[in-house]
Order: sequence, then structure tokens, then C-alpha cells
Amino acid sequence: MESYLRRRDLPRMFRDTSAVGKQNFHLFELANTNCKLARGVLILNTSENLEGPILAHIRPLFPATYAVGPLHSLVAVISSTNSSASLLPEDHSAIAWLDAQPDRSVVYVSFGSIVRLSPAEFLEFWHGFVDSGHRFLWVMRKDLVDGWEKPATKEEERVRMVAWAVC
Repeated sequence: MESYLRRRDLPRMFRDTSAVGKQNFHLFELANTNCKLARGVLILNTSENLEGPILAHIRPLFPATYAVGPLHSLVAVISSTNSSASLLPEDHSAIAWLDAQPDRSVVYVSFGSIVRLSPAEFLEFWHGFVDSGHRFLWVMRKDLVDGWEKPATKEEERVRMVAWAVC
């Protein structure tokens, strides 16, 4: 696996050195080994434009690899029903806040569903965003940072944090 994907390239849940992290990594290794034995197709939720170089390293090992994304798993449901596929409630106040901002002035920040940040990493991002002087809308899952509390800032008019947003 190290020839095309490094452990540090994986989400934290696979890099964690705790018993659970080691178990997750073992399952990943097992799945990776079994994929090499399969004669089927490897379909990845990414795009050639985003990750062409790494896909070029994967294809010699898995020739039938296709990049078909990035896609949301329930994109058809969302587009046909105008509802969110999330189990979390939407914070509609973000729309009103966005409407009150000048055009093209807000940076959208979301680390997705898998990433977890240490408090130090979170504060590094927080200070970088605040110190940039830009307005930003940050989607903050409750489990993104262990023991997280919103930092105090005088920049509240430039910062909007929500648990879930549909953009």
C-alpha cells in the first residue's frame, strides 16, 4: 500500500494509535488487500481534475478504476425532493446571514464528515480565518473538535458557525 498511498494520507480515524484506530487501520488494510484480488471495478468518489496524479498511481494496481465524483450519496433524492439528506437539522439563519453580506465576500469552510481536529489544530484554523479579515461561514459538526467551545472574538459580524448547512 505504501507504494501509492501513505498512512498519513488517510483520515485520522485510520492513523490513530489507539486500539480503535489500529482496528480501523487493520480493516482498511484487509479491504485494500482484498481489492487487489478482486477482478471487479474500483469506483472512487473523486475526480480526475482533483486527484489525477494519485489516480495514476492507483491504476497500475487496479486498472478498472473510475473517478465518478465528487458526488453526494443521495444527490438524486435531494434534487428531486428539495430536501436535505442530512439527519441534522438545517440552520436556516445562515441563509439570512449570507444574504446580508456583500457579494462574493464569504469563505465557506467545511471539513466534511470524517475529519477530526485537535483543539490546537482547530485554534490554528480559527486564528487563520479570523486574522485573514475575510467573512466566513464555518460548518462545525459537534464532534469535529473534542471539548470544543467557540473562541471569543470581536469579529462576530464576519463569522457565522453552524452545525449543518446546505449550500
